[in-house]
Amino acid sequence: MNLATFGYDLYFITDKNSIITYNPLTKMGEIILKEFDHGRIKNLAIEPYTKSIFISFTNNDQDMSIGYVDLKEQVVKVIDNEKVSDFLGILFNKGFLCVIKKDGYKVFSILDIVK
Repeated sequence: MNLATFGYDLYFITDKNSIITYNPLTKMGEIILKEFDHGRIKNLAIEPYTKSIFISFTNNDQDMSIGYVDLKEQVVKVIDNEKVSDFLGILFNKGFLCVIKKDGYKVFSILDIVK
């Protein structure tokens, strides 16, 4: 299980490949993305300034995709594709998304992605 936090909200990847949020103070939760069927969600991250949700997912053991969860349209918009063996993670820094790879990194502007 993967977990991300923002404020008091907890974000989980479920065994049904969904993303849910839960606030322990209000004891309320909701389904953010229901039964994602374009691959297995591996990682989940919340960008703090825009409160945007980013995921990495794979539909085989060789390719990893990084995507932005568009909550209005209930779709995942793919930003980048990498080989699983080259992919190390994602990092947010001052409005930028960095895709970290074994041989370097790629940088994307959050504001260009989240329109």
